[in-house]
Amino acid sequence: MVDPNRQGQRVPAWPLVLDYEARFSEAIDALAGWLADGRLKQKEDVAVGLENAPQTLRRLFTGENFGKLLLKIADPPLTRVN
Repeated sequence: MVDPNRQGQRVPAWPLVLDYEARFSEAIDALAGWLADGRLKQKEDVAVGLENAPQTLRRLFTGENFGKLLLKIADPPLTRVN
């Protein structure tokens, strides 16, 4: 398929993300609402401990993780240190 708006370049038949750039804020608002009311869920795969860093990194590249892969090294401090 040749798109006349892209100077004769061949483009995929499916829509491109940038084709909807004008509606990004609408999408962000909708997605944030769905996330807030529980209709959209995000998965986090959390490994705990610095000693698990090598295995966690390996899982990232082998596809063994699901969702967002995180490595929790320590709990955040309860008070702010200045």
